Amino acid sequence: MDVPAPLSWEGTDVDTTTLESRLTDLWKKLTAAAPQVHPVRTRIFNLVAFGQDVERADTICACLDSIRHIHPSRTIVVQSERLSPGSGIDASLTLACETVSETVPTCCHERIVLKVRGRAADHLSGVVAPLLLPALPTYLWWPGQPLFGHRVFHRLLDVAEQLLVDSAEFETPGDGLADLANIAAGRHAVNDINWARLTPWREVIAQFFDAADLRPYARAIQSVRLEFGQGPGDNTRATSSVLLMLGWIAAQLGWVPETTLDQSVSGDIGLAALCGERVIPIDLTIRDHGPDAACRLMGLTITAQPAGSEEGIFTVTRSRDLQHLTITTEVARRDPIRRVVPLAVDDERDLVAQELEIVGKDRLYETVVREASRMAGREVWTAA
Repeated sequence: MDVPAPLSWEGTDVDTTTLESRLTDLWKKLTAAAPQVHPVRTRIFNLVAFGQDVERADTICACLDSIRHIHPSRTIVVQSERLSPGSGIDASLTLACETVSETVPTCCHERIVLKVRGRAADHLSGVVAPLLLPALPTYLWWPGQPLFGHRVFHRLLDVAEQLLVDSAEFETPGDGLADLANIAAGRHAVNDINWARLTPWREVIAQFFDAADLRPYARAIQSVRLEFGQGPGDNTRATSSVLLMLGWIAAQLGWVPETTLDQSVSGDIGLAALCGERVIPIDLTIRDHGPDAACRLMGLTITAQPAGSEEGIFTVTRSRDLQHLTITTEVARRDPIRRVVPLAVDDERDLVAQELEIVGKDRLYETVVREASRMAGREVWTAA
């Protein structure tokens, strides 16, 4: 089946009324150019994406081009140029269609790229809001660390229900996670791509304690060791993963931090948590596993021993090619149990697509990000 070629339009110093009119013109041209295709005007959500500069905006557009066949939507990519002389809005519109199969109607994706200049950049929400389609959920995707506390960020957030971020990109992970915890505690849902990366690890760790005879070990952990791949420069990306993993364990087992990870990981670190009166050492190590493993979680070891029982050692090790996890359970006087499971290394674009399928609050993540903030030495304050 022939798919109509993408159609586009560009303009300078435009207003939102003009943009809607030009989009309508593009739809008319599309129908006239390919009357046999019958494209479906389907949108399942609004997506507002903030591009700090031209490079970031281009990266966002490239990502969206690769997933538009999965999520037909109206996407608005906003680039802010507050220091530009004058004030105005330049825009480009794209209408692109995809056909998955002959039995599925051709679906089309609308993309609006806005370059907002000068004083108009102080009012991005006022520019974006008239372009949103009513009665659809709206996501705000903010690559990098959002401008928490800045009016531009919070006004844009006001037009959305879901905030999409990647906490691995935060420059100050502890502060960023604390801000996320505050947002998640309010009306907005938070979708964190880094939390999704850790899902396979959380699943295999939880499975250690599925068997009835091993459940007591979860409440009798003596120590935890995490190993990450050495990254170039600092290991900020690893820091967010450390905090989320420890926040998840703390949320499940009622741990509180004894010592905290106040800054980004710079090398091997020893931390500690409290479970009641018991101190649990947490060792973080950074090792070279090759460039592809930089800042990725490569291994985890839990040592546990319930009162009156043998010591148990529970280990997850990632293969050097990153494609498999080796999971080992060793309890004294028992044969070790070892299995290897595949670990899909999702492309960043696939992760974005997956997160755009999640609507509504993740109550577990809300608890985890709060505990992760505490592991970073930050307290999440809420009004009484």
